[in-house]
Amino acid sequence: MVTLAPSVTHSDDKGRKFMDIVGTAYDKAKLPEDEAQNVNDAPGLAEVVAGFIADNRSSNKYKKEEVKPRWPYPASYKREAIERQIDILRSAANFPFIDPDPAIKYYREVYGSLRQPEWVEGPFIIMPTSTLAKHFFPEITDVADQHCRAVNIGIEKLGASRPFHNWRAGEITTDRFRRKARYVPMYDRLYATQPNSDLIVVGGQYGKFHGGQPMRRALERMQGQVSELPAGALEGVVMALANPTRYSKWEELDTDLPADEFRPGDEAGFSVSPYLSFGGDRLRFGMRGVGGPLERYGSVSVSVPQ
Repeated sequence: MVTLAPSVTHSDDKGRKFMDIVGTAYDKAKLPEDEAQNVNDAPGLAEVVAGFIADNRSSNKYKKEEVKPRWPYPASYKREAIERQIDILRSAANFPFIDPDPAIKYYREVYGSLRQPEWVEGPFIIMPTSTLAKHFFPEITDVADQHCRAVNIGIEKLGASRPFHNWRAGEITTDRFRRKARYVPMYDRLYATQPNSDLIVVGGQYGKFHGGQPMRRALERMQGQVSELPAGALEGVVMALANPTRYSKWEELDTDLPADEFRPGDEAGFSVSPYLSFGGDRLRFGMRGVGGPLERYGSVSVSVPQ
């Protein structure tokens, strides 16, 4: 399988810095020949180093912002089977042009053989921007523009499927909305594992794993998970279309989608990220800040094969 997560080795700049720190400590000890041999022969060094790396690979800068989630998933929620998710997305009201065969083949022949992290709740369907570009705006080649147009089409379909309100109608444009740069190549590599497929089968979780964590804390934790990738607006919209029972009541765990970012005003920076929540008897799409404790939300994420 293709390793999708970034892989820094001891020969890269960051790896060499780590090795320099170890070398400096070794030199500082000023070991004579016999003691150096004892240190080299002592068992457990690899385990000590591996433990240190595991404990420090993720920053805990925002750990104090975590709170206990107030609500779980709605009782009505049941994740649809993959074939059913595909059928819903291919319905006449959504995307009837989608070719289901590559995704079904991947699910039946490959997905079950992958070792998934413990946090994965099951398989979900997401959709590459290229699928919508191919059928709705093939003349557009700018990746950022494609992403915005795909999100707008997804929101339009979601709004037609149920009571819905878009707090940012008309504002998903390239000057105000974008995929966070860190995740663009990571999603490209994920799509490359299922080439020429209109749909991508992924293991994922619908917010529970990061319940009660602000988006920046969830992203901080994800950086310590080599196989975890945050969902953005397009992933969230497609998952909502394919799993219509996920959002049904106000007292439920709502969903952050922190792979994307938004600039709320002409003078502001890209300081907020998308979310989907249920309230006022309807599903709502909007943007909110990435920091500060909030007990009603959890970030959605997907797993990348290792």
